[in-house]
Amino acid sequence: MFLWCRLDDALSDALEDRARTVRRKMGGSFHERLLRLKSVADRELKADPTRAAKMCDLLIRLDNARRQRNLIVHSLSGVCADPVKGEPHLTCENNGEPVRITQRALTALLEEMDRCRQQLGRVSNRSGLRRDDPNR
Repeated sequence: MFLWCRLDDALSDALEDRARTVRRKMGGSFHERLLRLKSVADRELKADPTRAAKMCDLLIRLDNARRQRNLIVHSLSGVCADPVKGEPHLTCENNGEPVRITQRALTALLEEMDRCRQQLGRVSNRSGLRRDDPNR
């Protein structure tokens, strides 16, 4: 969950950079801050459809990572590493139904969380992103 903490910090940094311009402190859950970033992005990126599309994609990816992370953290019901039972996996409960999360899927989630964190860093004013930056 180290990567989740880093992703959470990156989201806070992105919001705090924008909050300084309106002099307010950003708090709340990850989901609340994600919704706040969407609202800010909707206002800031109206004039730049390309950046708006990239931000929209990032926000969707962040929300998907949040949902998968929450499924694991809040409803983990088992772990299996028995080679007879196939690939190592976690078992979670989603609305009373078992959900199997393989080691491969968990690795993909961690990689996606890190990619999102890096992209959030590029979106943040603190990272030096400018509208004319070719790496945005």
